[in-house]
Amino acid sequence: MTRRLKQRVNEDISRQQWWRAKERLSGAIGSLPYDEELYRTYAQVLFHLGDMKESGKYFLLSDEESSQANEAIAVFLQRCDGQLFAHFPKKFKEASKQHYPMNLKRLLENTPSLAAQYEAWYAKHHPVQTQPPVLTLQDKLFGYAVLFAFIVPFGIGVITILSWLVSLF
Repeated sequence: MTRRLKQRVNEDISRQQWWRAKERLSGAIGSLPYDEELYRTYAQVLFHLGDMKESGKYFLLSDEESSQANEAIAVFLQRCDGQLFAHFPKKFKEASKQHYPMNLKRLLENTPSLAAQYEAWYAKHHPVQTQPPVLTLQDKLFGYAVLFAFIVPFGIGVITILSWLVSLF
């Protein structure tokens, strides 16, 4: 979370302007890369506003360990209809596995069916980068032969046209 955003959100919270803090954080989540502190702060604001499902989602995507976080996460898991990963924000989906928060890692370790669903989802949304094929000598020679087959007739045609033009004068 940027320093300026953090300062403004803290000012909103100190003035009891929870909806304003929610709007600021919501906009930041949609535009900034995954940031655990940003998600935790957003979860705390949502929890204060009474939105248990959404706060549970963001507590799950942070490292917050408290009774309120556990309570909200449980509500989120009950209401997400088995489509856990579809509910995650786009910017979180772009993050790599090693940057995932402990709450999510722990959930995946303790729930094998959810871990299998997650692996299928992750493979679909994060395809493995493959190396370009390595060209063999035979492939390169074939390419040069094809190139030569097109360039030689073109060159002969140009020479023929030029010699015809010269003969006109």
